[in-house]
Amino acid sequence: DKAIADFTKAIEIDPQDGDAYYERGYAWTDKGDYGKAIADFTKAIEIDPQDGDAYYERGYAWGKKGDYDKAIADFTRAIEIDPQDGDAYYERGYAWKLKGDNEKADADYKKAIELKPELRDLPKY
Repeated sequence: DKAIADFTKAIEIDPQDGDAYYERGYAWTDKGDYGKAIADFTKAIEIDPQDGDAYYERGYAWGKKGDYDKAIADFTRAIEIDPQDGDAYYERGYAWKLKGDNEKADADYKKAIELKPELRDLPKY
């Protein structure tokens, strides 16, 4: 709650501070308020459309809300911005798995492990 208050104050001081929106969105995610997190990540993306981390985190929040199509779209955009983002491949694979597309899920898991071998130890859901 303190972090959210601090980032809210930073946004009041500078409404174009994309990092403050990103960090507050991250705090909302930690609290489980995915709607507010999505709103903040969206604002961070409006300020900096090349913020791959904001797309990744918004994709995670969409997944938690059960909107796997939007999650996949955001993870895909994060990958377009940073093709070496193994975590984005991993999470997109999970979203594909939840949608029932095991072929796409497996392809993303393989790419994730290729880029980030330590992901091999995580479950493939």
